[in-house]
Amino acid sequence: MNQNLNPRNLGITGAILLAIGCFLPFASVPLFGSVTYVGGGTGDGLVVVVLAVLSIVFIFRKWYKALWLTAIASAAMVTFSLASAFTGTGTNYLSFEIGPLVIYAGAALLGWAAKSAPASERKVAERIRLFSKGSRVSSLFVSTGLLAILTAPVVLALLDFLEFDSPFIIVLLYWFYIGGFNSYIYILAPLLGLYAFFRGYPMWSWIGPVYSALVYPGLAEQYSPGGSLTFIIPLFGAITYGIGALMAANGKRKRRRKLES
Repeated sequence: MNQNLNPRNLGITGAILLAIGCFLPFASVPLFGSVTYVGGGTGDGLVVVVLAVLSIVFIFRKWYKALWLTAIASAAMVTFSLASAFTGTGTNYLSFEIGPLVIYAGAALLGWAAKSAPASERKVAERIRLFSKGSRVSSLFVSTGLLAILTAPVVLALLDFLEFDSPFIIVLLYWFYIGGFNSYIYILAPLLGLYAFFRGYPMWSWIGPVYSALVYPGLAEQYSPGGSLTFIIPLFGAITYGIGALMAANGKRKRRRKLES
């Protein structure tokens, strides 16, 4: 492989493009002129800047597989923002500029870096063997907990969809529009936690699901009055994930003691 196209250089370039794209003109609005994705420090672009910083950390730690998360998350956020803008009022007067294209280019380079990393650095599955023979059970608990957390906004949107006459995708996108920064972190935190779990840090990985369970009631109440009653779903998810993390941590300790004896 060309040394200029190694995963490290590709990833760093992609992360820089992610960050730069957030400060470039994102859209042109009549009377206001061009606006950036960071929105003066309060926009959703701040999440993409955080993802760019996380990407740099992953690269220097050689966790190239994790770049898939930051690449997909950043591209998805821009896509949601564009979709929300197109479905809003006054879209005939909006024009999009260079910012989204630069962010998409950065996400593509991060994905390329994750794909082109050496196999020894990409095989996250090898980390699973650090746990124990019961790793499949702990992974099942963790996966179930993660699924519950990620589906909670979908359940909330479905309840609103049945009550109001609006397309389901618009109702679901409203979760990100109304929740802003925290709504994106709600999704991203447990995904990063899952990656930490498979890297061999089960208890540290629990931070993400716990964070999501704590912020969910406030987000749900913003989204729909009375929606916080659905908090039982992410709460169940965080507890189930925690059980799996504890099982994995216990299995890891037993495995380590066996190897040392």
